[in-house]
Amino acid sequence: MDIRFSKVHGTGNDYIVVNTADQSFHDWPALARWACQPHLGVGADGLVVLTHHQQGRFAVDSLNPDGTPSEMSVNALRCAAREIRHRYGQRSATLVMNGREHAAECAGDEVSVRVGAVPRPQGPYEVDGLAVYYVPTPNEDAVAMVSDVDSCDVAVLGPAVRRHAPLAHLPVNVNFVTPQGGSELRVRTFEHGVEGETLSSGSGAVSAAVVASRLGLLAGRRVLVSNRSAGSLSVDLGDPTDGHRDVWLAGEAVRVFSGELCCPNGVLPAYATAAGQVPRW
Repeated sequence: MDIRFSKVHGTGNDYIVVNTADQSFHDWPALARWACQPHLGVGADGLVVLTHHQQGRFAVDSLNPDGTPSEMSVNALRCAAREIRHRYGQRSATLVMNGREHAAECAGDEVSVRVGAVPRPQGPYEVDGLAVYYVPTPNEDAVAMVSDVDSCDVAVLGPAVRRHAPLAHLPVNVNFVTPQGGSELRVRTFEHGVEGETLSSGSGAVSAAVVASRLGLLAGRRVLVSNRSAGSLSVDLGDPTDGHRDVWLAGEAVRVFSGELCCPNGVLPAYATAAGQVPRW
């Protein structure tokens, strides 16, 4: 049995996208643990499972490389929308992730997704001298404002922030943010489930923009967010008087290649079927 997939990235945040219409295989956590490995699989920040329900309406499930579900991933939604554009020819779609609907629009490789309402940030909390805000989105984001994000040791500071109350019991992504003047931010993200830094985070960009807006650090509603990839994300915060109830995220989403994972007799590697046993390098 072979498993068909596409590799899509949203400004460097890369996903393996599978369509349930192509598969007789359905153990998605096991597939994520195998396929997302950079040496033993395809390599990716996560797995996206796409299900076509009816014209223009799709279910999107996102899983982390360790097989755990992601409650909300805006870049996963954008990558799903790009795959829908390629396969079904649809420039607009309604994407449903964990019961929440998101409008998506494609113009070439530029993909916009309606995030919707973003809760008011909580904090600040002092963590190792950093002012940290918690944004209780479905994806759980922490935002730490720093003077120079490029000099941050994200691999050390990310786990350190997550160990402190009130974040210790939450599967948070930790976003380190430096304002660049005007309506520009630079962000680096230590991501839950990946357990390392990713090149880009959609929910991290949104949370960073909302926190910066609340702090009065931005000049307008449209925020340009640069990250570790070559691209950037654009966050539209909507009407500033409505409490960030209609937020959109836009940026490049590129279909890189497609292929098939070889799975003789439908048997996956042993480590893929045992949670917590994924090899690390």
